[in-house]
Amino acid sequence: MITLSVADTLLALVPLLPVILIYIYLKQNTKDLLLASARMVLQLVMIGYALSFLFDYDASWLGLLILSFMLAVSSAIVIRPVKDKS
Repeated sequence: MITLSVADTLLALVPLLPVILIYIYLKQNTKDLLLASARMVLQLVMIGYALSFLFDYDASWLGLLILSFMLAVSSAIVIRPVKDKS
């Protein structure tokens, strides 16, 4: 089993630093960027735990159930109306 330390996990955020600097330089709304980044990290951690559980628990029906849930949630996100910020 692969184990990651907190430092290893934070190292994955290094590519995000240039994007944050560009946002600051262009005087864009960095709050949205930071919120989206935090949401991304949380989602990746959650799916990592779900996949770890799934691979340890040898049941195909559970895999299909999780896959169906992921497809339903992603479909709902795609078809929801987007707020017009202009």
